[in-house]
Amino acid sequence: MENQKFDVIIVGAGPAGSLAARKTAEKGLNVLLVEDHKEIGRPVHCSGWINGCPYTEKLIEEFGREEIITPVDRWRVWTPSGEFAYEFKFNGGYFVDRVRLDQFLAIKAIQAGANLSIRTKVLDLIKEDEKILGVIIQRKGKTEKIFSDILIGCDGAGSIPAGIAKKSGILQFDKKKGRKYFPGIQIEFLNIKDMDPGVIEIFFGAIFDKNLGSAFVSPLKEGQGLVGFGTFKDYLNVKQKHPVFKQRLKNAQVFSVRGGLYAALIGEALRTGTMSGLMLCGDAVGYHGIIHAAISGHMAADVAVDAINDLDFSKEKLQAYDRTRRRHPITRTKLGISFQNLNEENLNSFLKEQGEIINKDIFKGLGTFDYQSK
Repeated sequence: MENQKFDVIIVGAGPAGSLAARKTAEKGLNVLLVEDHKEIGRPVHCSGWINGCPYTEKLIEEFGREEIITPVDRWRVWTPSGEFAYEFKFNGGYFVDRVRLDQFLAIKAIQAGANLSIRTKVLDLIKEDEKILGVIIQRKGKTEKIFSDILIGCDGAGSIPAGIAKKSGILQFDKKKGRKYFPGIQIEFLNIKDMDPGVIEIFFGAIFDKNLGSAFVSPLKEGQGLVGFGTFKDYLNVKQKHPVFKQRLKNAQVFSVRGGLYAALIGEALRTGTMSGLMLCGDAVGYHGIIHAAISGHMAADVAVDAINDLDFSKEKLQAYDRTRRRHPITRTKLGISFQNLNEENLNSFLKEQGEIINKDIFKGLGTFDYQSK
């Protein structure tokens, strides 16, 4: 593979990467999809929630409705004092097996003609005069250079602190300097008491890791669910001290633990996600969420096809991707807001008095997501 040339190299075989690989390969481009790990979809970093919207429905129809673990139709919030704050119905979407979804999307990309290289680590980028010309990889113990007209970075939350986004130098154009990323975990429990199918719950409070300040409960099946914490210590604190949650976890058994990174600026994308020869998608450009990532990969693929047809890989040409995503609800809709400046008493009051209004507004935006090629 040394010094081989592709039309498009895509780094990361998550939803963004596999969608981008599939859409470019379907147009007859020579595409290489690079994945660091030895198996698509593992290790798992998220709950598998795909928010309800028209794009999700099209994806689920192709993926298969039999793959749905549980549909979601309600959102429930608890105050730091352990009081019920509010609950409302919304088009919540579905929980699916993230491994099966990622592998399904990668298979579709390969069937469309994309080449896949697993256990392939990107060591650095080939860069010349602010142009990205390819990647330097390590594969089977060997270091190789692979060239491309366009590189699409879909390497997840690690991209901004240490991956493609960082290596490219594109972050100099980010107006929100000092983006911070923190480790987080999700613990899968069996025998959770009062697990409510179809209801996502969020608990707030100082009992949790100060950076996250909350715990998310994602229902899977009866008595089975994922709980997102900042650290494992959060779980130990909850089990001993939380006025409500400790009773629900009293007899629960830890079934699995998965980890990952989350951004302090959840839902706030980089304004500039392009430079000559490069586009960033999904978490690499600041989008958190499966559907956010998938749509951004789809958008980047369309721009890549146009650029290669025109033999123009300049930043000016690829900025069509930035313009498209900025106009789309995936950029305008945030997934959360920070409550770090509120003490527990004020947060209690805020959640009871204003929380539901703000939450409904956020989910209204999520429900509009759709995208199709021109």
